[in-house]
Parts: sequence; C-alpha cells; structure tokens
Amino acid sequence: MSPRAPHTSPEVVSLEVDGLRILFRPNRAHEVVAARLYLVGGSSCTPLAQAGVEAMYARTARRGTRRFPKSQLNATLARLGADLGAVVSHDATVFNLRCLARHLPEAWEVYADVVVDPLLETDEIEVVRQQMLLDIQQTLDSPDGALGEMARRHCYAGHPYAADPHGSEESVPALDAATLRAHTARCWSRAGALLVVAGDLEADAVARYAASFARLPRGAARPDFPPRLAFESGTLVSAPRELPTNYVLGEFVAPALRDADHPAMLVALSVLRDRFFEEVRTKRNLSYAPSASLGHDAANLGSVYVTAVDPETTVEVMRGEMRRLMNEPLDPKELADKVRTFVTRYWLQNETNQAQAGFVAAYELFGGGWEKSREFVPRLESLVPADVQRVAGQYLRAIQWIYLGDPMRAAPQVFTDP
Repeated sequence: MSPRAPHTSPEVVSLEVDGLRILFRPNRAHEVVAARLYLVGGSSCTPLAQAGVEAMYARTARRGTRRFPKSQLNATLARLGADLGAVVSHDATVFNLRCLARHLPEAWEVYADVVVDPLLETDEIEVVRQQMLLDIQQTLDSPDGALGEMARRHCYAGHPYAADPHGSEESVPALDAATLRAHTARCWSRAGALLVVAGDLEADAVARYAASFARLPRGAARPDFPPRLAFESGTLVSAPRELPTNYVLGEFVAPALRDADHPAMLVALSVLRDRFFEEVRTKRNLSYAPSASLGHDAANLGSVYVTAVDPETTVEVMRGEMRRLMNEPLDPKELADKVRTFVTRYWLQNETNQAQAGFVAAYELFGGGWEKSREFVPRLESLVPADVQRVAGQYLRAIQWIYLGDPMRAAPQVFTDP
C-alpha cells in the first residue's frame, strides 16, 4: 500500500492508494459508516449481447465468495446488522456497504470479497438468471415498464446506453461465469474506480481498508463520458395496447450534472411539474399523474409524462404549459420559493452518511470534481428568472414522444414540440 499525501478540506479528504482514488468524508455525528465503490463503465461498457452482465455479477457475487460461502456470508452480515448491496446503471456499477464503525473491520472483509473474489457458482448464476428474467417480464407486463422500454430502445439506439444495465430477454439467457469474469476483467479497474467513505473514521484507516481492492487490475485511466444524445427532430413512437388509460412519455436532451445549465434545468422541470399538476389534475381532472423530471446520466435526458383517458387534450394542455415556461419569465417570488424548496430538500436528503457519500461521488465522477458539490446551493441561489426561461427554450425541443394505448387517441399532430 502506497497512499499519496492526502489533500484535505474541512469536508473531504482526497487520497489515492495503489491507483485507487478515494474520497473520505469524516462525520463524527454518529457511528454509521457508509462505503460506496464506483466501478465506472456500467452498461456503456457493455455490448448488447451481454446486457445485464454487471447486474448478474453483482447479484451472484452477493450469494457467496471463496472466503465466505453464502450461508456464512449471510450469517455474518445478519449478525453485524450490516447492509451490503449493489446498484447498476448506464455509467457505473456501485457496491454499497453500511454498518456501525465498530463492525467495519469484519464487514469490510465480506464487502471486499464480494467485489473481487466471488464464487459465481453455476447453480447460483442460474437462480439469479431466473430472477432477472422474471424481473424483466414483470417490467414489460406493466404499462409503465413497457413504455419505458419503448423509450429506451428508441432514444438509445446506436448509443453506448443501448445495452440495458438490467439485461434483456435476449441477453440474460446467454450469460455465464466465464462471460462475467471476462467482462469485469476488461472493464473494471482501480484506475477507473472511485471509493467513497463517510463516517467516524480516520484517513489512515480508510487507506488501509482501500488496500483490499488492490486485487482489482490497475487498468488505464477512467473512460471518457459517453457521447451526448442528439435528436434532429421530434418523433412519435406508438404501440397499441388495450388499457383503461393511455400512457405518454416525452424525452428530450437535457444538461448533465457537469453542465452549467444543470441547476436551472432542475428548477425549470420542477416548476413545470407543479404547473402540470395544477392545470392537468387540479383544474381539468384530466389525469392524476402528470410529471416532469431530469435524469441522472452522464448523457442526460429530461422527460414529461402523463397517463390519461383523453391523451390529445391532456398533451395539448401540457404543451401549453411548456410554451408558457419558454415565453414568460417566472415571477421572482415563485423562483425564490422554488429555490428554497430545493435547498431544504438538499439538506434533508444529505442527512445520512450514505447520501453524503453518494452526492460527493456523483460530482467527482460526473460533475467536474467533488469540489463542485460545494457549489450546488450557491448556483441554485444565484439563478434569475431569465435563466429558467432560457433553458426551457433551449432544451424543450426535438421531443421524442412515446405512446402506449389506444392508437385512435394518438393523433400525430398533437405530439410535437411546444
């Protein structure tokens, strides 16, 4: 182990151990320690034929390692009250550990082994395979799930995100232990990883724990961001299905965390969500679930969504609210109230060590460096109405409309840009 001299701020200690980047956020307030190991690549590192490979690795790894067979692994985590899991996405696979500081030495042994030395037994892979296929089928059986899959296939066609991180009905049956090991050997490395730890520890202890991941290949520098998405014009993609209501999703290119427009777009879509609720649900009773949201990917999308018996009238009302946001500046008080809400939510959502670790990691990997995380609140508080109006006009364009339901209620002329 050869840690570099740490760079310290009042909030975060940044160091490196054997080529692995580490961010440590000391928190003396309570005894829970949270660790998150980000292995950058995700589905953007995965060919279509192997979609779901990292999800299968993570789920099977949790079912036993060479040092901790499944029964012993589960018993150890239960005895310690430790939580160990993984999340897969387009940009990274994240292994999470949360436990009390007094139990960290023993829990960390299991955590590190799950990442770097799983058994990946054939029987356990088969169990996970069937679980993944059932999850996929249940998703496709749900109208919202089917709508999302239509959008994913359309919007990500030809893009590195085309491989679903959770796998597909075509790819999952072909995955085996050899494929899992070959993929992780190719895509996962210390140079392309980030370990984030938050809790009541010292930096030298974090460095010692981090040495467990020296068994990962050193690798080259982390991969570049995937190319930004681009749509030349708006499109309507529809599929018939007999349903009590109709499902509509509109997706469009949006700023990512590293972009200067990200805070303004967060506010713009939050305002739009409130206005949809007022105009679509409260005033007209056209739908109980209109929404607008901003994604979290390095190649990012924003979206508007509704389910409605009368989709043509409903979408026209929503497009009207989008036009209003583009053409009329917000009242300064409305913007100030919205910003205060975001700031309050930021502090509430970052109360736990796990959330703090995730927030810092997101900025380190995808937002221009962890130091930028300290600018989130000031950037929000510096917004003026013209910023929100500008990003609405810039990004609410070339909307990719996805429709599931009665084809007779989907007049193409309704599904256009605002």
